[in-house]
Order: sequence, then C-alpha cells, then structure tokens
Amino acid sequence: MKWKTSINRSQYKELDAILNKRLSFYQKLSANGRAKFINRLCNLLEIKKFVAKSKLELTDEMKIVACSSIVQVTYGLRSYELDNIKGFNVYPTVFYNSFMKAYLKGSSPPDGMISLSWKDLEHGFLVENDKYNLGLHEVAHSLKSSLKYAYDFDSKYANYLEKWEDIGSVEFKKMKRGEESFLREYAGVNKQEFFAVC
Repeated sequence: MKWKTSINRSQYKELDAILNKRLSFYQKLSANGRAKFINRLCNLLEIKKFVAKSKLELTDEMKIVACSSIVQVTYGLRSYELDNIKGFNVYPTVFYNSFMKAYLKGSSPPDGMISLSWKDLEHGFLVENDKYNLGLHEVAHSLKSSLKYAYDFDSKYANYLEKWEDIGSVEFKKMKRGEESFLREYAGVNKQEFFAVC
C-alpha cells in the first residue's frame, strides 16, 4: 500500500529526521512503514489540540513526539485517531494535580486532554532500557478507555482484549503476591496500570 500525506518532500524529510533521532520504533520500520507512520502523524498533528503549561515554550518537535506516542501504540490497528484523546497539556516537568493532590509526570483524565511532563516524555523515548515510556503509558490508558466506552476502536483488537486480560491476570496475580516479574513494579498497582505498563 502506498501512503500519501499533505506535506511536501522537504517537510517529509524534516519529520523523518526528527523521528529517526527520537524513536527507535520508527528507525526499525521499512520505507513503507515509515510513510504510514508519517501519514498518521500528520493527521494527528492537525486534529489534536496542544496547550503549553507552566510557561513552557511548546515546539513543533514536542508536538511530534507527543503524537508519535499515539501512532506507535495504535500502529497495528485500523483505527488510530483515538477520538477520546482531544489533545495534550504539556508541562516542562512534573506538575501538581489538584484532583489527585499529588505531583505527576502524566495523566489521562476523562476530559480527553492527556497531561505530560516534557522532561519525562522525552526521557521515555531516549532511554529504552528502564521499562518506562510516559507517552506510550498515558496513550495506553486512553486506548483502554476507547475500547471500554466504544469511541473509535478496532473491533478485532477489542474482541481480543478479554483473552489478553485472562492471560495477563496470571502475571498480575504474581505481582500482587510480590513475586518477581519482567514488568516494572508499577504494573502491580491495579489492573488499569497493569494494562498501561504492558
């Protein structure tokens, strides 16, 4: 399949360079796979809202990295826009959440505006061996919500979720008992976090 975007060759090369620098997932794709990634990314950049918080100077590269989280999590799915994600609130670093009364790196509230610490979002893609990627984690929460509340989702994937939960419950129960796991410890907090960490 050939992928076409609304951008010109120069803009395509610029996006390709940014993605090559920041995402190992993207680096491993074929030329056609990269075109698919960029096609989806361009669409998301047009339809998602971005709000700079705490005097952050929001750059195009920050928007690209945030939206790349959606593209990567949904890459194998037919439906990828995740309509329940309205956009991103981007903070320079951790931020205070008055509802949870805590400082957070990220959150995926029901209003659809994912909040992210840029410092931690960037770290997640630069450091691959710490089992933590903030962007993928928060988008995974939204993916689970989109399946649960029947927003825009891939029915084949949604139908597989129950089977996945049965298989995953074995590892989750191990973690609740304090046994060693290949997943990071945070996955044992609850089933929502288990899904997002996975």
